[in-house]
Amino acid sequence: MKQHEIIIPRIVVHRRRPPLQKIGARVGAHYMRWETGRYRKRVTAGPGGLGRRDIWIPERVAEQHNMVLDHAFDVLIAQHGMRELNKYAAVGTGSTAPAADQSGLDSEIARTSNVPGGESDTVERVADGVYEVRRVREFSEAQVGNQNLTEWGWSPESGAGNNLMSRELFRDGNGNAVTVSLASDQKLRLIYVTRIVISPVSAVSHTMSVTDLGDLTGQFAVTRGNADLSWHKSDIDLIEALATGSNLPLAILHTAAVSTDYTAGRFSQAVRVGISLQPYTAGSRSRATNSILFDTGVTGTFWTIGLGWYEGATNAMTQTPARFVLDNSFDKDNLHKLIIDPWTLSWGP
Repeated sequence: MKQHEIIIPRIVVHRRRPPLQKIGARVGAHYMRWETGRYRKRVTAGPGGLGRRDIWIPERVAEQHNMVLDHAFDVLIAQHGMRELNKYAAVGTGSTAPAADQSGLDSEIARTSNVPGGESDTVERVADGVYEVRRVREFSEAQVGNQNLTEWGWSPESGAGNNLMSRELFRDGNGNAVTVSLASDQKLRLIYVTRIVISPVSAVSHTMSVTDLGDLTGQFAVTRGNADLSWHKSDIDLIEALATGSNLPLAILHTAAVSTDYTAGRFSQAVRVGISLQPYTAGSRSRATNSILFDTGVTGTFWTIGLGWYEGATNAMTQTPARFVLDNSFDKDNLHKLIIDPWTLSWGP
């Protein structure tokens, strides 16, 4: 046995690096209002003289808190996306206290997607990466007349069942549970707004792993793509596509270090390839692409890697909402393939 043996512990030093690029989305219940009332004839004056039209007259109203259920995050978002979560309104007569692990009403009696006259569904960008989805739904006298309603919910699906994204009891303005009793000629309106928050919308330091090239560092951000939501693809289209696996974007290489400012628009210099997604695992609240391959035919010096869409109608421009701008460019020759590790979208409350 050796005397005075000195043992020096093995020390492993890990190289510090920024985190891998990841897109995030939070979904929350922002606003809920219920109204009972009737339509009244109202005489109006116009260019053609006097006329009559029906005016909605609320007779009992309240605004109240609510929550998004676990079922929305664990199952529904991967099936329907985030903008469609509150497409249908449902009401019932149950009284069980709301809890995050619920997925249906106690006793559903009616469900509707009816939008009353003068109202419309809207998706509005209210801040950088922040969207509000507003729905107004109206139940007819035949559905809720002479009913004593105690619970409500919202769902992306038309059929009654365990498919709710939110559930609550009817409450007054003070938060007390109430029974909403309707006369035979009364209607019920529910007005509901969900909020979607996308991140990061300001550039942050990130790392991307590329086969043979190793870890590439740079600045990563999600941009709006274009101000016009009516037909241009934007950041909210990107997260919907990644969540559901439909209308998938392209992986894009840019030969320039493009802007990561949220308001940055489209770019014309790009190489594009299709991507595919990994299967969704229920409850994971995330979904990743498969590895992204740029084959030997792609050559050049590249500064930016992104996800977006090709808009051939606009002079071969690309919308690139997700942008990873490298600290240093890399060269791609015609002898090697470029394989990029998966991109991930994660969502939650």
